[in-house]
Amino acid sequence: MDPETQPTADPGGQAGSGDADRGRLRRALRYSFLDGLLTTVTLSLVDTFAIPALISLKAGNLTVAILAGAASLLSGVCQLFSPWLTANATSRRAMVLRGIRSQALACLFLAGAGFLGDWGIPLAISAYCLYSVSGSVIYGTWASWMSDLVPSSGRSRYFALRSMIYGPVGGAATLGTGLAFRMIWGGSDQAPWTAFAAAFALAALLRFGASLFVARQHEPPARGEKTPAEDFSYWQFLSKTGESNFANFTVLFALLNGGAYLTGPFFTAYVMKDLGCDAFTYATFPICAIVSSMFFVRFWARAADRWGNLLVIRVTSVLLALIPLLYLGNGHVRLWPLYIGWVAGGAVWSGLNLASFNLVMETATPRRRVRCFAYMQATVGIVVAGFMLVWGSLADHLPVFFQHQLQTVFLCSVFLRMLPALGMIFLVRDRHPKPEAGALDLFYELPAVRPTADFLRGLVRPFSRS
Repeated sequence: MDPETQPTADPGGQAGSGDADRGRLRRALRYSFLDGLLTTVTLSLVDTFAIPALISLKAGNLTVAILAGAASLLSGVCQLFSPWLTANATSRRAMVLRGIRSQALACLFLAGAGFLGDWGIPLAISAYCLYSVSGSVIYGTWASWMSDLVPSSGRSRYFALRSMIYGPVGGAATLGTGLAFRMIWGGSDQAPWTAFAAAFALAALLRFGASLFVARQHEPPARGEKTPAEDFSYWQFLSKTGESNFANFTVLFALLNGGAYLTGPFFTAYVMKDLGCDAFTYATFPICAIVSSMFFVRFWARAADRWGNLLVIRVTSVLLALIPLLYLGNGHVRLWPLYIGWVAGGAVWSGLNLASFNLVMETATPRRRVRCFAYMQATVGIVVAGFMLVWGSLADHLPVFFQHQLQTVFLCSVFLRMLPALGMIFLVRDRHPKPEAGALDLFYELPAVRPTADFLRGLVRPFSRS
């Protein structure tokens, strides 16, 4: 274990203090795991079914874009206040708890919004914005807390293991909810708002439950100095673009997310409105991504530990740019290209998110870690919001290059993703150089490739000797 990440020993320095510290660390990680488990189900319910719920209220493409864009914009702007809030909070745990409880209240507001007639759509958008802001504003604080709690030597493996376990749980929640919609109401377009309200109310209950586990987690003393309330400003940070490695990465990562998020809410509208699929069919797509990420997250963790986080980011960024090509030219209800796209997306996003998180952990000093996470998330939120609002207003006026208008958005997404992906290769440098990896090295680390190759060599070896 890294000595700098060890829990602080008792002042008395008794012989049993090391055992007590290890026990406290194990309990903290256990509570963190349970908190994450409930959070996973909440995300599955709210993030998967917020847009179908809005579509059930007869929302159009622009309204769907406003839901995603406004939530992203407000989350990004509020992120700028995260360092100040963290510096003035009594503890990081207290701030995270306030954010979680605020999310729970937002889920309750979202559950009741659809019963208010003409006010339903604007109130649902407002509640979802509150839910998104409350979660995003505490992200940097939570990441700083986890960086002090989880030993750096096992950080990639720990979060990879969490992802592997949370994947089936989130998938089961999504699939179960979608199946209930199909069995009871025949699909989301026939479901009353009561069905969505029940899902969002359950999400609120789970969020309150998660807060109980967070309240019992150990918070180690912050490494180094406390997060300062005043430091370099967001504009000073952006002015370093072109000079600062981290600023370059942040801007490119934001642009990559902006291009990628175009196929989020628009994909939902495409599947449910253009292709006529129900909520259960739509819910099966995230399942493919979850299962795929489960298998690949450990592969990316090994690659990041061995060859560096930047290599993983570069590879996954280029692959991510190519995925929307699978959504083009589908004039009928042919779902297999869409499923392939979600399988590939789950595999790629698991590596990109893991490596990006670790890269910020490596790059930022402990006292500036909250600020770096906040500025990165703020940039992502603002760029994604801009992309969503612009393309949301254009979606109904774009030329039809293929069978459906929204497929033109997917085509544009390919180019909007590829530009920052190439920027990751040429404009971001690795400050922690690792041994170079070839394409064959990465190929052999893919799930099941090396065991299969060894098995085949074992079969051939007797014949080669003869």
